[in-house]
Amino acid sequence: MRELLYIIASFLIALVVSARTVPTVINVSRQLKLFSIPNGRSATTYTTPTLGGIAIFLGFILGLTLTRNGYILPGLIFIIAGVLIMFFVGLKDDILTLSAGKKLMAQIFVAGMLMVLGHFRLTNLHGFLGFNSISFIPSLLLTGFVFIVFINAFNLIDGIDGLSGGVFAIMFSAFSIIAFANGQYNLATFCAVVAGATLAFLWFNIPPARFYMGETGTIGLTATLA
Repeated sequence: MRELLYIIASFLIALVVSARTVPTVINVSRQLKLFSIPNGRSATTYTTPTLGGIAIFLGFILGLTLTRNGYILPGLIFIIAGVLIMFFVGLKDDILTLSAGKKLMAQIFVAGMLMVLGHFRLTNLHGFLGFNSISFIPSLLLTGFVFIVFINAFNLIDGIDGLSGGVFAIMFSAFSIIAFANGQYNLATFCAVVAGATLAFLWFNIPPARFYMGETGTIGLTATLA
């Protein structure tokens, strides 16, 4: 029961912090004239404030640190470091615009850090395409490729109202429930934090969207998928 209370508390803290931060970030986005311009992927026909990732980031960090509850997720320090790096890369791109090459280099660096230092790698394909365990170098190449594809895929769908936030919220809510059912309370808490922070943002992102994640959110959040 105690474990469930910690997970619920972490979810609620992330949800409330993110929800309370969103209106402030929307005002800042408008003052700085940081908008998503409608294009072929957009469900709206009007400019929409970005920087939603800031609210999600604050909810994630505070929800995670205030309810650590003694459970230490292996490699957590590297996940937080990766999220921080990608958050500031995304923030700079939202405000000043970065070249695709610089963003790719940052993604490769974070992927390398998570794989080598955090040991987040695909090491066994369990018979998929005839492969089982895979050696170190192929593991790095495959995991790095998957990581970068995920980052850029979620970045692309941010222009569609409710899609990126909805996918993250559903995915991490399901991960949290599955982890709790299997007694992995540390992982369940971590996923609940991400789900809570994203759900608060989603309220402002459902059609018609009043707010988008921007690069700050999409490339920062995908670092948690490690």
